[in-house]
Amino acid sequence: MLSDNNNDLVTTTTYCCQFTVFHLPLRFRDLVTEHYVFLTKTCITTSPVSTMTIGIFGTWDHQFNATEQALTDKIKNNPCYPFTIVKDVFVLEYLHENIWKGSLLLIASTIGTACYMNMEFGDHHKYTGFLVFSMCLSLWLVCSGAFRRRLVIDHKKKEYRYYIHTHLRHRGPLHQIYIRMIAQKSGQVLLMYKLMLNGYKIEERELSGFSEKYELLECQGRRIATKLNLNYFDYQDTSKRHLVIHRPKIILSANNDRNNPPV
Repeated sequence: MLSDNNNDLVTTTTYCCQFTVFHLPLRFRDLVTEHYVFLTKTCITTSPVSTMTIGIFGTWDHQFNATEQALTDKIKNNPCYPFTIVKDVFVLEYLHENIWKGSLLLIASTIGTACYMNMEFGDHHKYTGFLVFSMCLSLWLVCSGAFRRRLVIDHKKKEYRYYIHTHLRHRGPLHQIYIRMIAQKSGQVLLMYKLMLNGYKIEERELSGFSEKYELLECQGRRIATKLNLNYFDYQDTSKRHLVIHRPKIILSANNDRNNPPV
């Protein structure tokens, strides 16, 4: 998702470039427009390469489950993975992972409270606040994750829609949703790669686990993006491996065209 700094950068870039384009002769507009599209797309859809080291909780299943093979099997079973086709649109429905975290925390809090109350303590109120806080936090996680998320990609209308329960949270153009590969360090040198579905004002969604095989994972990511007709971006901000299908539109003023006739 976009940060506030990226939003400000995109807005500032838009105003500056629109002002520049409107006051240039027609023969220079195409060049300025091309650079504006590239800069705007970079601000909207890219993020810095992650340098945070992966912990044991991020790679515990790497040795037991082949990420590439698991993803290949999912694509074979569902060519539109992770979406399904419903009335000529791509639909993805899922529950937020908070519901599982909250459920585990709720079970642990309940067991811990029962054991604590059955133990002989001089002051039973000593740790009561911590147990109550754990119960409240687990209930909040369960309630926040219980509403089903629904992401719809409509190529006929050239937009995507993001719902939580039945409430429409965001509607945006297709250039703001994309498939992206991310990279994180595992140990001192080794890089691990993962495919993500991300976009503006939607929740980031994992498409694969971590893998060392960059080329194979890239091939699968580009295959998914091509099937869904979405943009694909490499983990590096500046890369020739980006697959850009949708670009932001630039609206030029008709009045300015009359004021600046072709030379």
